[in-house]
Amino acid sequence: MPQNLRVHFAFNSGAMDAQAQQIATQNAQFMVAHPHVQVRLEGNTDDRGTQEYNLALGEQRAETVKQFLQSQGVSAARISTVSFGKDNPLCTTNDSACWARNRRVDFVYSGGYNG
Repeated sequence: MPQNLRVHFAFNSGAMDAQAQQIATQNAQFMVAHPHVQVRLEGNTDDRGTQEYNLALGEQRAETVKQFLQSQGVSAARISTVSFGKDNPLCTTNDSACWARNRRVDFVYSGGYNG
């Protein structure tokens, strides 16, 4: 199992930076090595902005990671996406460090991995 199961995003962005790409690459390599594993990519945002905006941004983030995994050889059939928008925070403090933690996509694995 990859060590990092989360990639973070900049404010109002659906683009992956170099660190996010590195983490996603590690996850893609894991999936290529374990062909029965499936992943659900859960898009999340901080709590600023409307519910509608944040759901769309969370979906954009999850889709960006999905496209990246596909570019690394992972079949789209093994990847699902969901957006929680601002409804699944890791942190609830009203400050920039907390907001940054919440702007993320989580990798949730299932099926076919025996450690």
